[in-house]
Amino acid sequence: MKKRGLKIGLALSGGGMRAIIFHLGVLKYLAEKRLLENIEYISSVSGGSICVALMYTNNNMRWVSSEEYLTRVLPNIRRALFREDIERKLIVRSIVDIPHILDTKCKKLANAMRVLWNMDGKIGELPKIPKWDINAVTYETGKRFFFSQERCGDERLGYFSGEEMNIAEAVAASAGFPVLIGMYELKRDRFEWYDRYGERRVEPSRGKLHLWDGGVYDNLGLEPIFQRIWSGESELNYYIVSDAGAVDKEFVEYRKIFGRVRALKRLLDISMEQVDSLNSRFYREYIEREKNGVYIRLEESYPTNLKRPKEEEFDRLLKHGYESIALKKIF
Repeated sequence: MKKRGLKIGLALSGGGMRAIIFHLGVLKYLAEKRLLENIEYISSVSGGSICVALMYTNNNMRWVSSEEYLTRVLPNIRRALFREDIERKLIVRSIVDIPHILDTKCKKLANAMRVLWNMDGKIGELPKIPKWDINAVTYETGKRFFFSQERCGDERLGYFSGEEMNIAEAVAASAGFPVLIGMYELKRDRFEWYDRYGERRVEPSRGKLHLWDGGVYDNLGLEPIFQRIWSGESELNYYIVSDAGAVDKEFVEYRKIFGRVRALKRLLDISMEQVDSLNSRFYREYIEREKNGVYIRLEESYPTNLKRPKEEEFDRLLKHGYESIALKKIF
């Protein structure tokens, strides 16, 4: 049952497997407070996108009620994460899956999620509420690219209807971290494109767009939250940001082995940390002033990967997410 008048906007950060589990813990607390029914908007990145996709996958493409989450969906996701090591399977399938051997690693990730986690749904099957933005970034424009029920695209290129887009592919694009997984290739002429107002048709150039992990642009998924706040048109009246980004390291030793690859990865980490630091500061200042939201951060060090977690790791991260929001004593 909805709490009358409460309309929640939720941002779920990237961070691989640790983000998936941490966010599940945050959502467990919200479910116990019967607040999942009040979530009207979700902005997700990378691991956060996988988390939401798993929720829909394990609830017949319907948004979960608080009761469904606690009794069935969360236990099912837990079993799915333990059942298969998707990162290991991704490596194996890259070698032995002959029909898809020429696919990009990002496309193989999408195929692996379809096969191992039954992530077969399409964007057109999603309910209208909560509105869900699956965030990536366009290599060609450097702008936020998102997939949602209403439209998909970025502000420079225009938008198209993604009703037939497989959720696994959208989520893989959102999780396609440079160096580790790489770009998702989107054929532009596969869709009919329109301007930002949906009024004028835009002729797409031939070729492909290359989409990266949304965390490269905004790992907290805060840009669309800010846009709603600044526009003054949003009906949302409470915001929850769950940040499971990597904990800052005090010292990173330089190594010559794979030096250039390591240097690129480190450069991306530094850039992302600075962007997230600024965004989270602006957001915290806003909610402290308006008293209309919370910011939750994972303070525990855990690798950024998609490896199958150990049971004790899952339980620890789930508890961390749960307790991090419980300490805020909201509602």
